[in-house]
Amino acid sequence: MDASGVIATRDAKTVESGTIFRDREESEFYAQCVRDFLFRHGYELLEDKEIVELGVGTGETIAELLKYHGFTGKIRGYEIDGASYEYARRLIDAHSVSDRYLILNDDFFEAVKGAVVGGCVISNPPFIPAHDQSIRMPELWGGTDGSSVTKRIIECGFERLILLVSSFSNPLSIINYASVHGYRVLDFAFRTMRFGAYSSEPKVRERIAELGRRAEAFVSADRYCLAGVAWVKNDNVTDLSPALAQSLMSLPVCNDTA
Repeated sequence: MDASGVIATRDAKTVESGTIFRDREESEFYAQCVRDFLFRHGYELLEDKEIVELGVGTGETIAELLKYHGFTGKIRGYEIDGASYEYARRLIDAHSVSDRYLILNDDFFEAVKGAVVGGCVISNPPFIPAHDQSIRMPELWGGTDGSSVTKRIIECGFERLILLVSSFSNPLSIINYASVHGYRVLDFAFRTMRFGAYSSEPKVRERIAELGRRAEAFVSADRYCLAGVAWVKNDNVTDLSPALAQSLMSLPVCNDTA
């Protein structure tokens, strides 16, 4: 478990074609979590099961995992945005991993409905909180408190989850929701991130401040925590949920973020 709290930034994010974006720091952290958890906890043994991804984005994270880090499993990714899908498809072909990384321009939740048996889902899900979807990039909207998409993933019933969780997106409710659905936190890593273009949008910051006053967001004046979490449905593992919750609440709280 990496509890170093290394400071990162989202300001390197650049927008392409309106809906395609890059966030080097966040993507690298996501890649690190997926890679470490897959190898550390024997997820490679899932080769005969499903490893699926919600939100392929540019495809770089998983394409590089398959090309450079020796992971031999197969991953099926779902990307609902057409421009992102086309970008990722070309990148995956260029990395010569299309035989192991199959991506579909489809709705993840519709595709897996009623079809989940074991397997693992990986995702850096949308987690921007706002009262409505009219934000700078609507694809990043995670519902009114930022937790909605993550909770929908939890409801799907996969055996294992590898997800990013933000400290400003009602993280304690996510941890509790996972527990109610039979999951235990097997491992996690976290780091602090500076607010960037999307999380600094005025209506988003105002919403984060509202959540903070209700103890549903935990941020400092310019940073928040981001955790990569490995959940598993296995009552025999030690549940690290309390330690995860403590880490996500670890910043000196500043709720006057609007």
